[in-house]
Amino acid sequence: MKRFVRVGVVTGMLVLVCLPGCAGLTEKMRIAADKQRRMNELASLAYLYTRFFDTRGGGPANTKELAEWAEEWEKASKEIALIEQTGEDGRFVFYWGLNLNMLPEGRANTVLGYESDVPMKGGMVAMADSTIHEMTADEFAEVVSRGSWWR
Repeated sequence: MKRFVRVGVVTGMLVLVCLPGCAGLTEKMRIAADKQRRMNELASLAYLYTRFFDTRGGGPANTKELAEWAEEWEKASKEIALIEQTGEDGRFVFYWGLNLNMLPEGRANTVLGYESDVPMKGGMVAMADSTIHEMTADEFAEVVSRGSWWR
């Protein structure tokens, strides 16, 4: 019985010692998971935009047109709630109606969409080739000033 008590006390002390370090690790894991989620959401939107372009021969004119197309395409219908976040005052900003084959800087160097607070705080940016980059606000401003976006 004495042995049981000692193990319990030792285990309890280990937990107490680990808690402060584990809390920091948990926060870092939460931040990493949130970053990955945001990247995945933006990548999904960029993919849908480019898929729309490939099937229709032009970029969607607006959120509504992309959402209507997604409803028709069974694989994309689950993304409608995400697409609706590209509307006015949404979480994402996209450049609508692009001809992805006529971009002066090419797809890899042209901003297709971004998180709405990127110009002020930085964040995730989707290029027209569907790659996702994390940029600071200054990096984003530089990309836009070079004309690597298209309206």
